[in-house]
This record gives sequence, C-alpha cells and structure tokens, in this order.
Amino acid sequence: MRVVANILNKTSVRYIILGIVCVVMDMGLLILMVEYLGFSYFNSNIFTFCVVNLFNYIVSRQWVFQPTGIKRRIEFPVFMVCVTVGLLISQLCLWYLVEYWNLDYRISKLVSTVLVVTWNFTTRKYLVFGLLSRFFGVKDQAM
Repeated sequence: MRVVANILNKTSVRYIILGIVCVVMDMGLLILMVEYLGFSYFNSNIFTFCVVNLFNYIVSRQWVFQPTGIKRRIEFPVFMVCVTVGLLISQLCLWYLVEYWNLDYRISKLVSTVLVVTWNFTTRKYLVFGLLSRFFGVKDQAM
C-alpha cells in the first residue's frame, strides 16, 4: 500500500490521472453537445475546452503541482494565456482534420488532444508552476 501511495505522490502520475479524467470529461461533453444537443463540433469544442481546463487548473493547483506561493492574480492570467494557445491549437487541428481530411470530429478531437496535452504539460510544468515560482522566489517542485 505504501508503494501505491509513493507512486501517487509523483507529480507526473497525478498529472496523467488528471489528464485521463479531463479527456473523458472533454470527449463526453463534446459528444453530448454535438450528438444530443445539436451544437456544432467547432463551437462545442470551445465550450468543453474551457470547462475542462478550468477544472484542470483547480485540480492541478490543489493536487498535482505543489503550491507555488504565487498569488492567483498572477498565476491564473499566465495559466489562461497558455490555455488560450492550447485552445487555438485544438481548434485549428480539429477544423483542419474534419474539413480537409474528412475525419470524424471525435477522432480529430483525440488527435488534437495529444498535441494540446503536450503543450499544456510543458507550459504548466515549466512556466505556470515552474518559472513563475522561481521568479517569485518559491522552491520549484520535482517531477
């Protein structure tokens, strides 16, 4: 049992667990909005992306990454800039794969998710919860 606790204390494992939960939430909400509520995949992706990333920020701040000691009024705007770039990556990838490659929006969403997860992890680890911590004199966490 102690081995499991030690594994779950690793930032990368917690990030993966949270990532899986967020992908399930994102895909579930996207399919619900497109298939059952009749919204376009493009507009639905914007909504679900924002909801899931807000959830991800809250959980990341509380469970995945060590507290930075940075006031949220500084940390959250930087986080939102990173999320906005992630949304642009997601939207462009989704649109391109659906409109030009004629892939199903669900498959396109999974492809875009791989790109966005890479972007999100890198920016959150090294910028939001890393560089800002060092800039404000807070000890960086190990991954």
